[in-house]
Amino acid sequence: MNRNAGAVGLGALFLGLLAGYFVGRQARTEGAPTEPSRAAPPATRSEGSTTRPSGAESEEVLRLRRRISELEARPKAVPPTEDLARLALDIRKAINATHFEEDPRAWCREMALLGNLGPGLTPHFVRLYRASRPKFDSVLLELAIGSGGPDLAPLLKDIFGNPGTPEGERVMAGVTLTGEGIPSRMQTPLPPDPELTELAVRTLATSTNGFEQSGALGLLGLQATDASRETLRSLLIRDKTQGLRAGALQALSRVGDRPTLDFLRSYASSSFPQLSLKADVRDEKLTRVERALLRTLRDLERKFPDQ
Repeated sequence: MNRNAGAVGLGALFLGLLAGYFVGRQARTEGAPTEPSRAAPPATRSEGSTTRPSGAESEEVLRLRRRISELEARPKAVPPTEDLARLALDIRKAINATHFEEDPRAWCREMALLGNLGPGLTPHFVRLYRASRPKFDSVLLELAIGSGGPDLAPLLKDIFGNPGTPEGERVMAGVTLTGEGIPSRMQTPLPPDPELTELAVRTLATSTNGFEQSGALGLLGLQATDASRETLRSLLIRDKTQGLRAGALQALSRVGDRPTLDFLRSYASSSFPQLSLKADVRDEKLTRVERALLRTLRDLERKFPDQ
């Protein structure tokens, strides 16, 4: 509730109490029994008249009403969008402002701002990112991805689907989409967007740039649809590239469902029969794909525990 609404509410409450006081006093005056030893005072009202507060009391009521009208006429509080715009800028500044080694406490306070990431901040991060061009601000893009929501899709379509986008920007976006930073790990699937899914599938089919292909996997990891899951599962079976298979597994950890978990268990037993599903993912003997497979299995098992 903003300050104006609070003030109006308090004013209305006060007026209500004041009116109650007058009514109660009238009731006590008109309905109270007279004392046996005293005669009732003579009536002072003519028939059909109404009881009114005294002049001083009436002036006070009018004064309160005028005050409420003044409060209602004031400009409203700062719109939430402006607050979010400032918060987005503060988060961006905080990312580079403090280093853990220099001031751990300050770093923790600044990083706590990341807990505010959400769809409401996305349009502001997108605006800041577009304004930073021709520089490619990967931090702003990662913050937008971590915030998610429908406002993210147009930017990703622009980066990966616009022929005029510099290759360096697509590469940077691909790295960001498949990164392991805090905002990236917080990202959630976007509302289903067939155009975004088709763009990712087309990039995988036509691009030979590994970073762009990783970006396409990241786009599929934002679409929790049957089409995205089918593309990612088929990539695991037919592609021999370690990087792409690991990226497909990472994407499936975000958009996989219960059938995906069953598929990956079968995939692990047939493709990696010697792999212990209880192995430590930090084991240096594990390949990149094995490590990604274990992480994805554990992520999905937390989401879909066995009954």
